[in-house]
Amino acid sequence: MKLYCREAGSGKPMVLLHGNGEDSSYFEHQITHFSKKYHVIAVDTRGHGKSPRGTARFTLNQFAADLKKFLDQRGLNRILLLGFSDGGNIALLFTRKYPDCVERLILNGANLNPWGVKLSVQLPILAGYGLVSALKKAEDLFCFGRESKQGELIKKKELLGLMVKEPHIAKKSLTGLRMPVLVIAGTHDMIRTSHTKAIAAALPNGCLCFVEGDHFIAHERPEAFNRAVDAFLDTGAKKQPDLPEQMKKCWGNRMPGRLDWKPGMDYSVLVPLVEEDGEYRILFEIRSAKLKSQPGEVCFPGGAVETGETNQEAAVREAMEELLIERSQIELLAALDVLVTPSGPTVRPYLGVIRNYRGTFSEDEVERTFTVPLKWFMEHEPEMHDTEVVTVPGEDFPFDLVPGGREYHWRKGKYRVLFYRNENAVIWGMTAKILHSFILLYRESF
Repeated sequence: MKLYCREAGSGKPMVLLHGNGEDSSYFEHQITHFSKKYHVIAVDTRGHGKSPRGTARFTLNQFAADLKKFLDQRGLNRILLLGFSDGGNIALLFTRKYPDCVERLILNGANLNPWGVKLSVQLPILAGYGLVSALKKAEDLFCFGRESKQGELIKKKELLGLMVKEPHIAKKSLTGLRMPVLVIAGTHDMIRTSHTKAIAAALPNGCLCFVEGDHFIAHERPEAFNRAVDAFLDTGAKKQPDLPEQMKKCWGNRMPGRLDWKPGMDYSVLVPLVEEDGEYRILFEIRSAKLKSQPGEVCFPGGAVETGETNQEAAVREAMEELLIERSQIELLAALDVLVTPSGPTVRPYLGVIRNYRGTFSEDEVERTFTVPLKWFMEHEPEMHDTEVVTVPGEDFPFDLVPGGREYHWRKGKYRVLFYRNENAVIWGMTAKILHSFILLYRESF
């Protein structure tokens, strides 16, 4: 079987592999850019674009075998290999089996297993695969499908099946890849950030880079994407490259994480505005006495960010669950300043409007709700009181490793606590701090 490809330029061969359901035209901007320095070859995978489907199994391993045959037919070896999404997975499978064929590897939005994909993306894929499979089975059983429609269902099932069933690459198998590898993804990629970081960390000579954007950064933000790939490829121009320059090129666009972060430490809240009697008011909850954590306290709707969802999605979901409202009632306006608490959790607030709110709430989580006019907070300043934050080591702490031992002078800190005394309730703590930050922003802007 002969694979179709688009090629341009001359020099060292640079092979591009597209993603699931796409073809070589996805790399239009990369073909134009990189062909100025390399012999760029963008391949249509089996059953994609202008390449025939053939009769072999429709799997990522088969696609990797197809690539090896394609390269052998052209006498190509020691290539630069760039794969996007499923193309990145194919590139990874190919490089594990034929490491001597690849001089440098670029993985864009690749994943080691189906659950490297965010749950919010993977669940619709699973549902779509189940639906197409059921339709295909029904048409086979009752024989009412046209041949062309049958072909469409088979193709959709095969494409979705790749994302549902593949890949399955052991992280420990990446330790055998000794060539330089660039792992690049969008800051809002459909691949989980932690999964992308784990791939880069497992590679002996891996380099991690995030570009602002979603899964399709090569197509939607080609200048930033091409610049990052150029920086990675250009580091090979020197036998002894300057280490700080390498760090700058590889990490210059890196999105910083947070030290000492643990799962369950990210929280999101919605700061909800509601319109009553022609004016905007801020909606508050009083937490149910049934709750173990902070019963009876004033708060905004919110909670912990669950696996597979964004901070913004968590804020919306929690508001829907606690206030018994529909997603269509919530209009998000802006992200507010992040609050980092002394005890560790990070709270990310989002400002939003709730339309047609009828005073509903879940009695399992909320005792009651109340609103306060926005203008009231413009006219009233919070009380501010400082507390002391100290370090208290446990008895099993290795004092012998610390200068001064038990007499070591631990740094003390101050944490400011705010209070709003409103006729409805006392609003204090994290809720008051988030609220005060919003009011300051409102005053500066309007």
